[in-house]
Amino acid sequence: MTALKYMTKWFAFCLFALVAICGCKNNTATTSTDDDADEVIHTKMQYFDFDKIDNLLAFFDSISNVHGIPIRDLGGEEHAERDVFDCIKRIEEYRNGKYKFYPDSIVKGCLNMLGLECAFINNHGPGIDMTYAEWFLMLVAFYSPDITCLVHMQTPNHQAGILNFGSSYNYNPWWSYVFLKRSKGFEVRRIREDETKIDKIFQLEDAEKRLYYLCSNNTSEADFLQVLFWVKNENDIILVAQHEGLSNKANYEEIYFNPEVKAWYYCNKDKISGKLIPISSTPTLMLRLDGEKSCFTQE
Repeated sequence: MTALKYMTKWFAFCLFALVAICGCKNNTATTSTDDDADEVIHTKMQYFDFDKIDNLLAFFDSISNVHGIPIRDLGGEEHAERDVFDCIKRIEEYRNGKYKFYPDSIVKGCLNMLGLECAFINNHGPGIDMTYAEWFLMLVAFYSPDITCLVHMQTPNHQAGILNFGSSYNYNPWWSYVFLKRSKGFEVRRIREDETKIDKIFQLEDAEKRLYYLCSNNTSEADFLQVLFWVKNENDIILVAQHEGLSNKANYEEIYFNPEVKAWYYCNKDKISGKLIPISSTPTLMLRLDGEKSCFTQE
């Protein structure tokens, strides 16, 4: 390699490392200080081309040197950190052709461990720097050929799925991430910021056969959250509509989404059959699919 080529590649690495180590809170670059010790610090989620990084281990070392790895200091942290290190190393070897298969079981184990650690630290802090964990999510998503090991639920076409990060600690609302198929691997995006949980993901089509993914939580009015993505093409997936919260106007037992008519209803359960019966023929919320003009409407 010529000196010029070496300097160019080293400059590119330093540039990407600089991007990586800048965590952000509400998309503002920052690092952890005493003033934000009780805050959850996030990084800006993006579809990042890790093929531009020559050495993944060095890249993630640069992140951990600034932000640390979110693992408790309980005596077993060295083993946990080694597991993450070994996972990154295995992905490095997989992308270089040393291994034929993606290390899905190793990745899943690390995701569960990091989710547990992040939730535990934040629960007993509160406050945690999520920078390293979120870059790890982006890495494993980029090289994964399949979504199954990354998510808790997925769409019928296996092109989108939801990870409720932190649920390996408990199933409170912690952080939800949506994984979306791209030309290579998957992109991962955080749904809102903190205290978020998604219970279902729906694959929808409009009259023009355009594809959408609806990330949904219907458990109660307070937790009610709908986030809609439109797949414009495989490299352009757009967040087009969101709706949060409902105003309860009647006694009910469950909120039900009917994907056929794309509407939500307050329902009660039939005591004999267990079937959900709408308490009114009028839906409490409707979804209109129309590309970037898609929206939620209430009568």
